[in-house]
Amino acid sequence: MDSSKFDVELLAFSPEKQKAVVGHALYDEKFFGQIINTIEPSWFSDVIVFRTYSGIKKWYGIWKRRPTPSELLDSQAMAELDPREINQARLLITTMKEARHQYTTEPLLAEMETWIKARLVQNTLPKAAQAFNGKDTDSAIRIMNQMVKEYHDVRFREDGELKFDDYSAELIASQTASVDGLTFGLPGVDRLLQPNGSGGGLLPGQMSLLLAASNVGKTSTLVTLACHNIRQGKSVLFIFHEGTPEELKLKFMSCMSGLTPPEQLRAYASPETYPSMKAVEALLQRFLVLKPMFKAGLTVEEVAANVDKFQDIRAMTTGKGFDLFIDDYGAMLYSGQNARGHMQPRQVIEDVYKNFVQMGLQYKFHVLSAIQTNREGSKVNRKVGSYQDDMRLLQMEDVMEAWGPMTAASNVISLNRTVEDANANKITMHGCKSRGGETGWSVVCNTNYNVCRTHGNNMGYFWYKGTDALTTPVAKNIAKTFNGELVPAEKLDLYRQL
Repeated sequence: MDSSKFDVELLAFSPEKQKAVVGHALYDEKFFGQIINTIEPSWFSDVIVFRTYSGIKKWYGIWKRRPTPSELLDSQAMAELDPREINQARLLITTMKEARHQYTTEPLLAEMETWIKARLVQNTLPKAAQAFNGKDTDSAIRIMNQMVKEYHDVRFREDGELKFDDYSAELIASQTASVDGLTFGLPGVDRLLQPNGSGGGLLPGQMSLLLAASNVGKTSTLVTLACHNIRQGKSVLFIFHEGTPEELKLKFMSCMSGLTPPEQLRAYASPETYPSMKAVEALLQRFLVLKPMFKAGLTVEEVAANVDKFQDIRAMTTGKGFDLFIDDYGAMLYSGQNARGHMQPRQVIEDVYKNFVQMGLQYKFHVLSAIQTNREGSKVNRKVGSYQDDMRLLQMEDVMEAWGPMTAASNVISLNRTVEDANANKITMHGCKSRGGETGWSVVCNTNYNVCRTHGNNMGYFWYKGTDALTTPVAKNIAKTFNGELVPAEKLDLYRQL
């Protein structure tokens, strides 16, 4: 982040807080590293604080490290002060060591982030408005996109080197994260994704991608996953870029209630079932934020700005941010980095999904999105042409031209649903990639697309190790015996021979 881009005038701190900032910079190595390349001396209103921090910055510019109090006082920068200022600086440096304990680092860093972001927006909007009023729409958009990027680059509290001085506490925390993991909706899949975990299989800070051909049910699967977690009291931010708001609301109401649209109408009309429908409404209202974002040229930076806004609102109103962020679906977005059109389509897509990964890491929520197969992958799924007798399930190599999202994701699960599968109300989900668990597993799930449910523990499923699909008769026979269980390899071979 280039601090010279930000006209922040003076920090909106009391003089004592400003002294605490410089005190922490002088006595706290981690805090020093977090601010030294961002905070400028001219931002401090107190002359002696300004002089002292200028000396720290000049020392760092020469020696590339934090000076000790003695080194600072003996430095050339401080020697240039008049005797009265030197005595004031010496007294300030002595008192700052104790005064800094009145203001801890985290609130100070948070306050500085907020102030710089506010000034960035305040300074950028007039420039964008001037360009827009001058009929230079391209420049206005470029200015705003650059502001969004710089806005998200303003970050103090995640910098610094990693330490190993108390790793046992981190290990305990990682186990807690496992307990807090989001569910895939099937206990068996949760265990496949996180064999050593005790909670859900989708962990905070990670991204999972659903790989599927067109018209297989990506949106329905995303909605189903969201609803499984909403039922467990997890908060979900769901942003979508296709389909009407009415369609998405209907999908969520159907999935949560288990009722088709006509059945929902009858339930609302009946005094006996009306309360249950209102309870579904209340649950969705409490744990789901459903946000449509449609427009030509929509960028991932604009989506990130909305995520940032909703995350802040959620944290302020509930004390905690979102547990799950779903984008349906990322490949429809553009990148603000491509304002001049020099990026290849695959580079744009890679930038979009890398931004999703960064959002997950920044906000500690799980990111879930979908990505399309290439044309060959679509033929494999539909079993057409030369793939008519090909029984293989979709793999990561079947993704459309951008390979970057596959490497960025923690989990990649392909959705396989032929016409025969659709008629039999089943779908096969194949584990292509998992950083925390196994791959090469395939789960056959019963579906009910009439109520937007692609899978569920009470709907019936089984899983097996293998990359080939099962025919409908084989799957039906296995389902009679193995419900929610692993089908042993020898049993699988036996069923296939029947």
